[in-house]
Amino acid sequence: EDNMSFKFEPKIVSVSMATDSDSKKIIYLLNTGSLDIENISFFIPLVLEPYMTISPEVIDVLSNGSAKKIEISITSALEEMVLEGRITARAENLTTSFTLNLDFVKDYIPAEGEEEEEILTTCSQINGTICTQEQNCTGDFVDASDNVCCLATCEQIEKKSSTGKYIGWGLVAIV
Repeated sequence: EDNMSFKFEPKIVSVSMATDSDSKKIIYLLNTGSLDIENISFFIPLVLEPYMTISPEVIDVLSNGSAKKIEISITSALEEMVLEGRITARAENLTTSFTLNLDFVKDYIPAEGEEEEEILTTCSQINGTICTQEQNCTGDFVDASDNVCCLATCEQIEKKSSTGKYIGWGLVAIV
């Protein structure tokens, strides 16, 4: 049975940051159904709109079994505040959403190592494949927590055959 479904990974994104600063978060939109999904647009609640943008703003096609990397750019307010909202992706009669929690703290100093963008999503969570060294990824790839993750298919790298060389030398020998 053909079906259309998609989801965000992770479902909840929490960001603590200093007032008057910028931050970026990565989230993935996964096509978990068996059909391609077209014209996906995002809806940001009014409470979050002044503080964030989503890139890309529209996804033309999300192929079945693939994942799309979504970048959330956040600019904090000048004063301290805590905000929460649900960002929704919509395509035809489908919707899915994730929760974004923002905490703007006056003199916020990240804990040791927290500033490094932590990727919590594994390759299998975003329906990707980790290609071997003898393989190439045929399409988009993203960083996952466990490796570089191919969102398309892994293809064997062709080993150059030496048959042509033998034929060439054979012809030279005959001549």
